[in-house]
Amino acid sequence: MERARAMIASASERLLFDLFPPPLAALAPALTEASARRVSIVGLVYDEPPKAPFACVRSSSADFVRERWPGAQLTLVVDAREFLVALLTPDGTGVKQAIWSDSVYLSCLQHSGLAAEIQLSAPPSARTRLARSFSLINSSPPGLRQLVGRQPRSPSKRGDTP
Repeated sequence: MERARAMIASASERLLFDLFPPPLAALAPALTEASARRVSIVGLVYDEPPKAPFACVRSSSADFVRERWPGAQLTLVVDAREFLVALLTPDGTGVKQAIWSDSVYLSCLQHSGLAAEIQLSAPPSARTRLARSFSLINSSPPGLRQLVGRQPRSPSKRGDTP
């Protein structure tokens, strides 16, 4: 959980998650704080979406997954720069399996896959907005820009006046 909180605290632009109820409850304060810093956040949840200042989409297979999954899922992707995938004990207090990486290549793949999964579970009316805001290519998070060697355009290059 400390790694997850540190990742959330370091988020600058985009954060995606896939969280079962125990890790969601544990990380909600950190996610709320990141949202207050204007980090765009969306994630899959496996219960009724909580009232939160960030977007939550209930997994379309939530009941099935919660019945069969051998623990509590915790997945975070921060700025497509780093990711954490962990299978926790059912109560969320212990770790069964976990992997963290700051490989921007692997983080971009995780971002892309999780963004697509979130879109598929979202109501049809929200899918276009989610694709625009969170798909890897459309949102161009820091990890993707680092991977392809592209920096964000400055206002003067877009024709905006400073």
